[in-house]
Amino acid sequence: MTENDDITVGCLNAYYSEERSNKFYVTDSHISSPMGIIERLNHQVKWNHFIELKGNKIGVVQDYINTNELDDLFSKKIIQKDIAIDDETNISKLAHSRVDLAIIDINVFNYLMTSNSQLIKFKSQLKVNSKFIENKKLYVLFKKNKLGKKYSDIFNRGISKIDTNAITKAYMNSLIKFREP
Repeated sequence: MTENDDITVGCLNAYYSEERSNKFYVTDSHISSPMGIIERLNHQVKWNHFIELKGNKIGVVQDYINTNELDDLFSKKIIQKDIAIDDETNISKLAHSRVDLAIIDINVFNYLMTSNSQLIKFKSQLKVNSKFIENKKLYVLFKKNKLGKKYSDIFNRGISKIDTNAITKAYMNSLIKFREP
């Protein structure tokens, strides 16, 4: 979604940034999800600070927001990043050793590894690193116009009445249990 897109009114599941809040109405957070690093079983890392990841090529998804510190290390080329067009490509690059590590929303990783037929075959080769980057809040973005304001207000009123984290956790657990042999 862009500001000039005449068809789309909103975009679901966006990370917050000041730049986005200047361009769009940002709803209240409707869910949070852990962001972490995935790794190959034959290339596991121990780290406490991002700088300790130097020397690894890290897969990231185009236009995703990581953390200010990590994005700063990428922009200064202290840590090398490799950009993928989507999460599936990022996981595939990791599985094929084209990157050393990959950053991903852990719920997305778990879902894709149980539902995507092209990725399931890598399930025994990849794992989530034991250290999480952060628990990221997700938002809905609406265009800064009359309709966007209306839908943003409606969304915020509705989301305040339910426990979206509990609903999402139960849903993700049901997917994983359903698809595991």
